[in-house]
Amino acid sequence: MTDNVFTLDDLDAAIEREYAPLTFQAAGEEFVLRSLLRVEKKRRDAVIAKLKELDDAGDDIDEDLALSTVQFILKSVTADDRGTKLLKALGDDLLRFMRLLSMWSEATQPGEATASPN
Repeated sequence: MTDNVFTLDDLDAAIEREYAPLTFQAAGEEFVLRSLLRVEKKRRDAVIAKLKELDDAGDDIDEDLALSTVQFILKSVTADDRGTKLLKALGDDLLRFMRLLSMWSEATQPGEATASPN
């Protein structure tokens, strides 16, 4: 018997560590914001397009467009179809959305993420 055995559970645990989601709590609820690579392809492609729009616009982006774009991104990466509840919990505060987007982006970078505090 070999000591170099890697199981499916081991593989899943390694992936979960590397692509750990960001867990965010608001309004007495917990929201899991998944790593972009853990989002289904069609939704992931749409999020990538929106991230590119934000990047291309830079500081010249219209505030309403920025808010709707960031809301789309966060809603799309929130697990269990709970994105609408997350948006409601955050209200219409662009700074809240932008900061959460930044936290999500930093926390879900492959190889750099750490487990979310519980």
